[in-house]
Parts: sequence; structure tokens; C-alpha cells
Amino acid sequence: MISLRSVLFSMFILFVSVLSISSNLIAGEVWSKNGVALDGYDVVSYYSSNNAVKGNKKYSTEYMGSTFYFISENNKGEFKKSPESYIPAYDGYCAFAVGKMSKKVVPDPETFKFHNGKLLFFYNDMYEGQMFNTIVPWNQNEKTLFPTAEQNWQNM
Repeated sequence: MISLRSVLFSMFILFVSVLSISSNLIAGEVWSKNGVALDGYDVVSYYSSNNAVKGNKKYSTEYMGSTFYFISENNKGEFKKSPESYIPAYDGYCAFAVGKMSKKVVPDPETFKFHNGKLLFFYNDMYEGQMFNTIVPWNQNEKTLFPTAEQNWQNM
């Protein structure tokens, strides 16, 4: 008998294929929406407070072809000192999609984790009427998916 989980996973694979073809929301190197990196979330806050926090346009800077927003002048300054140390793994795309399918999929900036010191993001949204959070299958198979994602990213 086919499980709901395997049906959802198959549908997600199809969704990822369509999404990667129509990825016109993505500009620059780090995923961005309308030119704003990480949908306006403060990348420094992930590291300093382990929280997803929306930044403010008044504390912004340009990097890698995108505008980054921060919650404070201090966070903006920290980023400007060493921007590469704050750029998430896979330029902020969904780690599961990179590891499982070698695809760039826009994630939910509030669904993240750190692994081996790297900030990873995951897709987490409705798909075919069901919530689908890719951090769940990632966590179930992280030992295999992480090295595969690292290898896939080198070839993307």
C-alpha cells in the first residue's frame, strides 16, 4: 500500500521541478525576493540569537547583487566585517532540495537549523493541500543528505 508520505514526497519532487523552471523570484547569488536577500530576514540574527528575525530597510547593505536587511546598525556592521561568514549554506536555498534533487528551491526563512556550523534553510509550506516541511525528511537522513548536498552544490 502506498503511504500518504510517499505520495506527498513524489508530489514534492514534481513541485520542485516546476519551481526550478519558474524561479523568477531569484536574483543574485543568495536567494532573494524582489532583490532583498532572504526575504528581508537578518542573517546575523540567526547566528547571534538562533532566531529568524525580519530586518529593517533602514539598516540595509548591498552584497552579492542583493540587498540585506538587519535589525540594527550593529548587526549590519557585523555583517560588513565578514559577509562570507554569514552567507548560509547553498546560498540560502533549501538544503533538502539541494541534497535530494540537486535543485534550488526557495525555502521558508523561519525553518532553519545549524549543521557543522552552517546555516541551513528548508522548504516549509502547503503543498497539494498538506503541510510539507523538508526539515523532517532531512533530519531523518541528515548523515547521508548533508554530504550529498555538499557534493551536489559543488556541481550546481
